[in-house]
Amino acid sequence: MEINKLTDKNIEEVLCNAYLESDEAAWEVFYQAKSSKSGVSRKATFDALDTICFFSEDSKHEKLAFYCQARVRVLTAKNLALELLEMGDSIQGMELSNSNGDLFLVFLKDASDQGCFRASYFDKNGFQGHSTRSSWETVVTMVVEDGYRKKTKVLEDLFHTSLFQRGMERAAEIQKIESQRQAA
Repeated sequence: MEINKLTDKNIEEVLCNAYLESDEAAWEVFYQAKSSKSGVSRKATFDALDTICFFSEDSKHEKLAFYCQARVRVLTAKNLALELLEMGDSIQGMELSNSNGDLFLVFLKDASDQGCFRASYFDKNGFQGHSTRSSWETVVTMVVEDGYRKKTKVLEDLFHTSLFQRGMERAAEIQKIESQRQAA
């Protein structure tokens, strides 16, 4: 297909038909559509790619696979965020991990700032900090964009380890020192 025949209205159909032909054909259509000369909007181009990305993320065509894998990550993150937001306040206490499974967070209502919500971050060494926002939506969006996407339940198990307990003791010592500094 020639670049000048692609439009926002036909890109999805053309890309799907090309995908049915071959990964190479799908790449050519996608590549043409995303070029600035095509006249197809970026949104329409990537919306069209979304229709094939779950089927092509393991394509032997490396460039097509790369773009499809990126879109799968974006769509998966959006779906998780929507799922979590639909749960409302019941996400309190839910835990997520990063893709490596070595960093975690738990969603909580902020005890020190009424009406706010937080993600408290932890790893095997204890709690590492938190981020407080004015709504579940902003907290969820932030953590999903930061790569926390796997539901997990590890806090209770980690809490009982000596490594986690030592980390909690260190955090308490730091908090005490900070409180003394602020009081002085």
